[in-house]
Amino acid sequence: MSQENVELVQRLIQVYNDRSFEENSDLIDPEVIWDLSRVQLPDGTSLHGPSEFRDFMETWEEGFDTERMEAEEILDAGDRVVVFIRHRGHGRLSGIDVEQRIAMVWTFRNGRVVRMDMYPTRRQALEAVGLSEQDAHADS
Repeated sequence: MSQENVELVQRLIQVYNDRSFEENSDLIDPEVIWDLSRVQLPDGTSLHGPSEFRDFMETWEEGFDTERMEAEEILDAGDRVVVFIRHRGHGRLSGIDVEQRIAMVWTFRNGRVVRMDMYPTRRQALEAVGLSEQDAHADS
């Protein structure tokens, strides 16, 4: 099951980059929680359900000409998957290129994402799933 979850995360990152949320709604539980409260984002909060996420994304996209996520590392943690992301974008008004690294913990049930928690650091994401840096390196 966990390899399926890793593949699902890879697919969800592509869905994000393609903005093909509607076409792939079967991957997302209707009660999904997107917890962005730990990172410093405008309106960083918890979002409930696909519609709140879509509303957030519409506002988010207004700030960028281009923007995408790339998985730098993915760790299987059973029913959860830890992903270390490089996020890049080009500001629409500022013209500034931005790049940041964030960590995500994805939780799955019955082949659908039910929760995504975003963390500002690798250490915090690993701790959230009960792993140490040594554990993470042992899996790679």
